Amino acid sequence: IASTLYGSIVFFLIYVILPETNNEHTAERLNLKFFCNAYGQLLRSSTFMGYSLCVFFTYGAFFSWFIVGPILCALYFKLSPECFGWLNLGLGGSAMAIGGIFNARYVARFGQDIMLRLGWGLIILSALFMLILDLLSCLTFAPFLICIFTFLFAATLIWPISFSRAFAPFGSIAGYAGSLYSSMQLGGGAIIGWISAFIPDDRAYPLATVFMITAFSAWWIFEYFVKDNRTYLRN
Repeated sequence: IASTLYGSIVFFLIYVILPETNNEHTAERLNLKFFCNAYGQLLRSSTFMGYSLCVFFTYGAFFSWFIVGPILCALYFKLSPECFGWLNLGLGGSAMAIGGIFNARYVARFGQDIMLRLGWGLIILSALFMLILDLLSCLTFAPFLICIFTFLFAATLIWPISFSRAFAPFGSIAGYAGSLYSSMQLGGGAIIGWISAFIPDDRAYPLATVFMITAFSAWWIFEYFVKDNRTYLRN
């Protein structure tokens, strides 16, 4: 029911309310040659693929929370499924809202590179804090909530900047870029979430390890695969 309602609302917004913004939508853009050329441009772009991979790992960590989190909270903190749902609504909603406001307020002052590094740095620090406390058998519910809040806050700093930078050079083929970018994002959630399903879920340190590995991976890709190839930002 929820999926049907959501799909109906999106369909209504797209076809009735939201205007078409692409002035170049012609039938030739749907032929096989244009299709291959468009995806070829995207796959050869270190900027687009780099930011897509950054989101692949960050969204994978986010999705792993929803794979491991319910069982971890039930076994480790004795939370019911209903409590976990309310926890995500309150904690996740507030963390992402505050992260969005913080990002909008300070990205112009500090720059996008700093905000991306801050996001990945906070994820690593929160995961390291959670891992150490769990290994020392000192992890209680309050520090755990702080770690998850920090993770969700930090992820909100990463997603919008990665999205805008990945799409910036490809406005003329935004539809193709959107499909590939979304596939990479959801693929990260599916693959890393699937891997997370096999880790122990009665302790917090395996989830913290997933957070750290994915954050380090995304940060490394940004520094060594993306950052030195953003020629379009130098103009």
